[in-house]
Amino acid sequence: MKINKRNFKILKIYLFFFIFMFLFKILARNYTVVITESLPLGIYKLYPIEDIKVGDIVQFKPDANTINFIKNRGYLPKIADTLIKEVVADYNNRDEIKIVYDTNLKLNFLYVGEKNYGPIYFKDSRGRDINPISLKDLKPKNSDEFLLLSSHYKSYDSRYFGLVNKKQILNKAKIKIKF
Repeated sequence: MKINKRNFKILKIYLFFFIFMFLFKILARNYTVVITESLPLGIYKLYPIEDIKVGDIVQFKPDANTINFIKNRGYLPKIADTLIKEVVADYNNRDEIKIVYDTNLKLNFLYVGEKNYGPIYFKDSRGRDINPISLKDLKPKNSDEFLLLSSHYKSYDSRYFGLVNKKQILNKAKIKIKF
């Protein structure tokens, strides 16, 4: 079979595209993009987990019910199957988790220590029912459970899907490019 110049050029384009996509796939495994306001928007580099401590930002895979709920509500694109949140409490500081009722705003606010992580809603931004977790169930019961939150006031986080087990946490994340 004889390859003419036109076919050779097309072959080179396909080969370049294949190599580019292969390299992109390898590099992309170590990065993720945050497109919601629950954390600063941007590209985050992913790191293996050695230990998990309060203040870490982690990538995790919620249970199937949570993923289905998030996708059905349109909180994330259909292709997303992991979330990124901040570890705000573990077994050691579980007693610092509290809910404080603001009589002026008529809202419950979730605190860990002195930090206010925002209100606990019973409706999402489109007026649909959303069920928060009880205070008792927000407190880690062992060293493998973590409370993952965002200080963004409309974040879908542990206050609605509950504690995250260490087995669900895939990576630590650190922002590299902020949008």
